Amino acid sequence: MLTGKIKWFNPNIGAGFIRGDDGENVFFRFNAFHGADPVALRNGQHVRFDIARNMRGLSLTAATVTADAGPF
Repeated sequence: MLTGKIKWFNPNIGAGFIRGDDGENVFFRFNAFHGADPVALRNGQHVRFDIARNMRGLSLTAATVTADAGPF
């Protein structure tokens, strides 16, 4: 599992971006989030995530996202 922080999340559209610790931006959707209420997500929150490449291979999409117990 990779780690990073929520860069941006919009609960109205149910999607956002994670900035991985490697500096890569990863798109995620509301339904990929496990273990927390997605409405409570905040920018800068630490998360762990797995990625899956889309069919074109042009962008990374979070397949699963879990709130990290680390410092916020």
